[in-house]
Amino acid sequence: MKWSKSKISSLQTLIALSYSIVIVLMISIIGFTSYAFTTRTVEENTNDYVFQLVTQINYDIEYYLRNIENTVNTLKSTEDVKEYFKISDEEILMKETLSDKLNNFMVSRNDIVNIFLLRKDGNIIVNKGDYEFKPNVNYKNEEWYKNSITTDKMIISDSHIQNILIKRYKWVVSCGKRILDEETGEFLGVAVVDLNFNLINDMLNNLSLGEKGYMFIVDSEGNIIYHPQNELINSGIKDEDIDFILGSQDGYISTIENDRTKNYIVATSEYSGWKIVGTVYEDEVNKYKYITKQIFSIMIGLSLAVAILVSLIISRKFLHPIKDLLKGMNQFKNGNLDTIIQVKHGNEIGELADEFNDMTVEIKKLVEENKKTENSKRKYELKALQSQINPHFLYNTLDSIVWMAEAGINEDVVAMTSSLSKLFRISINRGSEFITIAQELEHIESYLKIQKLRYGSKIDYDIKVQEELLQYSIIKIIIQPIVENAIYHGIKTMQGPGFINIEVKDVNNKICIIVEDNGVGMEEEKCKQLLEDNSANETKKTGIGVRNVDQRIKLYYGEEYGIAIESEIFEGTIVTILLPKEKVEKEDSNEKK
Repeated sequence: MKWSKSKISSLQTLIALSYSIVIVLMISIIGFTSYAFTTRTVEENTNDYVFQLVTQINYDIEYYLRNIENTVNTLKSTEDVKEYFKISDEEILMKETLSDKLNNFMVSRNDIVNIFLLRKDGNIIVNKGDYEFKPNVNYKNEEWYKNSITTDKMIISDSHIQNILIKRYKWVVSCGKRILDEETGEFLGVAVVDLNFNLINDMLNNLSLGEKGYMFIVDSEGNIIYHPQNELINSGIKDEDIDFILGSQDGYISTIENDRTKNYIVATSEYSGWKIVGTVYEDEVNKYKYITKQIFSIMIGLSLAVAILVSLIISRKFLHPIKDLLKGMNQFKNGNLDTIIQVKHGNEIGELADEFNDMTVEIKKLVEENKKTENSKRKYELKALQSQINPHFLYNTLDSIVWMAEAGINEDVVAMTSSLSKLFRISINRGSEFITIAQELEHIESYLKIQKLRYGSKIDYDIKVQEELLQYSIIKIIIQPIVENAIYHGIKTMQGPGFINIEVKDVNNKICIIVEDNGVGMEEEKCKQLLEDNSANETKKTGIGVRNVDQRIKLYYGEEYGIAIESEIFEGTIVTILLPKEKVEKEDSNEKK
């Protein structure tokens, strides 16, 4: 069917109107992009600025620590200090003199708490003051003392409570350098300066990092040297992501704290190994972020409102036939192959409906042909699956034969080999898909004899059959997968011996095969899964599989036949196979169906 240009142009006009929606979307995309770019640029510039501040603070602290080291070097080079570390028995007068001189080093220095001279024999001198040493003080166990013995560098401890003097509980950082005999190089002791945080606190608190921003210091081991909220840190109310900081390079890194983005800006001191960390909350740095976000949101909201209004106007003109087309497609999708769409519009939608109607006619033909092809294909695929031999069972059986032969158990070797031969002979059956019930029972008995020889008293079985049913024909190898499943998933894992009972009987003029075991059983949901058409639910150790047996039965005999499973945890499982009574041998029965 040909359509006039005037009719086609009407749809083109409507399509042109829809471009207004595209414009709104583009405005929204540009708005979001601009917003994201703006806020990110502000954040990066702020982080770069804070990094410069942190770097400067790092430099100032390095300079401060070097100054402390110079003070310690000056102290240890004085003659009185040298003499104190050399004499064997120091005099009280000398102690007082040295205490006075130590005080001279602390003049106008509010950052130095105490200065100690620690001899290796345990004698201590501290700057003059109302001080009393703790009894049995053993500073030699302190890490900073141990580290001082092995290097000429100044050792800086982590932040700790002063533990040499009584009733002096200040938080300090100890800076110590060893003193050696100038002639022999023998270790004599350590000169130690205890620092408070006055100067560091002044340096860090003079910077503004937002209302809640702050700086803190950690050493290379992750110990917090200084933190403005030290009480909260020590009480466990607040914490910092120290491992994250130690594992990161200098620069800025982000983390989440209580749903807020927190940026760490890190600079590492080459002199002390300390990391100076600036902490900035993103929402405080970007004070106008939320206002900008609200403006953009209002603009986008108005654009969306206009877009919806335009779409409603457009839908009145051409969405109704599209809905009819969609409705017909859904009917066709749900299986109604006779669907015909009645759309009488002289535009592309009407043409599309006609094409769809032509397509449904062709698809209906193809579906009918495909059903026949697929039915045959499935039968052949299932037949191929059914003919496969479980390699694990064959390997274990042959391994058992070898083991019994080596052990000289010849009777069992003959019995197992004979059973295996019968098992394969019936499985092959000259390519026939159907065997008698007698052959099927001979097949499963051979399989059970092999398993009995392998597992001994762990497995026992009994087979009962009504004699008049032995010559009836059934599809082959439908009992063995059920029994295999019972052994490996019901009996093998249970405590004590297992028993499998197989019974073949006539029920309402139908063949009923019952396989019952006293294994561990299973839940009702598991029973359903065994028969569901889902490859993920098929057991991997049962050869062909229970579901495949059920599918084969339904394919050859119809949906009214198949497998039913009843089970109870720790009580066992009953599998019932229902088949029609047929005496006629069937060869390639799939062609009849």
